[in-house]
Amino acid sequence: MNTRRPSRIGGSSRLEREPGRICVVGCLRNERVRLPSFLAHYRRLGASSFLLVDNGSDDGSLELLEEQDDVVLYTTEASYAASRFGLDWTTEVANRHAVGRWVLTVDIDELIVYPHCEELDLPRLTSHLERRRATGLLGFLLDMYSHRPIAETVLGEGEDLLDVCPYHDADTYSSPRRGPLARVPNRGGPRQRLFWDGRNLPHPPPFLAKTPLLLWPGGDPYAVSTHQVRARVRYEGTTCALLHFKFLADFPRAALEEVRRGEHFAGARQYHAYASRFLEEPALSAYFERSRRYRGSRGLLDEGLLRADRKLPR
Repeated sequence: MNTRRPSRIGGSSRLEREPGRICVVGCLRNERVRLPSFLAHYRRLGASSFLLVDNGSDDGSLELLEEQDDVVLYTTEASYAASRFGLDWTTEVANRHAVGRWVLTVDIDELIVYPHCEELDLPRLTSHLERRRATGLLGFLLDMYSHRPIAETVLGEGEDLLDVCPYHDADTYSSPRRGPLARVPNRGGPRQRLFWDGRNLPHPPPFLAKTPLLLWPGGDPYAVSTHQVRARVRYEGTTCALLHFKFLADFPRAALEEVRRGEHFAGARQYHAYASRFLEEPALSAYFERSRRYRGSRGLLDEGLLRADRKLPR
């Protein structure tokens, strides 16, 4: 790592002795409102442990995580930008705990879904990938939102993220014509529609393709977050989506805060786009006439947003 290493502050030693476990790895800052849904979702899918790095939360995130028996918790006050936007931290904890095992690297506002995930848990999915000699799962960010203005989309204590933000775009995404990334959307969705289209910004909208699930090889497999993999990865026909819950009531305030901190990619230029749009239109809503209500993995398959390998079990 080229920045100060995170320090471990909690976690059961039994997690390090469990063979074949599937680890969820991530870093966070002030995600208390999303953490209950995040933990519940991945536990439901069969993840056995969480390796999480907290970067200076002051909203109760640390206190919540310290109470979880399946969380190995690290903390650092070092610069997020200097850590390759958290990648150095997540790579280090995965190398400490999970070499040779399946690692799912996600942000706290990302919930993975894949074909038949309502019945097919992560242990069975990764067993299928191993039988097919695959070492990774390709996916993309699918932004979720409510029918209300973003600033009024409040996630209450104990509420599920999907209950509050059940809508997504189905026909505003684009993919390249050739190569592995042609199987998943790369650009588009409500962030491009709301914050980039018609605004003549000097930089492109967010790149959406990711490889969140890897049979962890050790070393430094990711180049740019999970958007770009430098390790050799073999895919089969299945893809995934990361349901992305950025459009909550805390987003306008968080965008202004990240502009001030400047800790995100390229001087937080995406957050400049978000913050300026919210200042122009405080009641901005992502919902429009072609919004689709989420209908589970079957709905995403029908809409062409997911693909399933022909031998994928159910």
